[in-house]
Amino acid sequence: MTAETRTQPDDRLRADLAWLGAIQDTPGMLEAFVAGHAPRVFALVEQDIGMLEDTVFGWGLQFSDHAVVVARGGTFSTVCSHVDDAVKIFAVTGRNLRLVWHSPPTPTASANGRDQPKRRRVLR
Repeated sequence: MTAETRTQPDDRLRADLAWLGAIQDTPGMLEAFVAGHAPRVFALVEQDIGMLEDTVFGWGLQFSDHAVVVARGGTFSTVCSHVDDAVKIFAVTGRNLRLVWHSPPTPTASANGRDQPKRRRVLR
């Protein structure tokens, strides 16, 4: 007769959690996870011929299933099914708004070895 050692479900779970904890400590692992799930950042830029400069009317986050926009100063916010709906809602006030997607800075190596952000501007 042979004796079998049985692994309890709790033991398997503990082993999986220990492995997950170890992999999370790998440099860049959590950052890569967050980057894969991060919402896209955009601005609603107000363009007015009478103004000397364009101004950011509001900032927003585009998630996979909805968009959130907060007007500058926090005076108004809205949640919409899509970013285009947010532009239409805020344009009702008679403002000439343009959607500008924010591209996060991409690190580039500088002459002194420090990373310097490289900015890009995307207009739609």
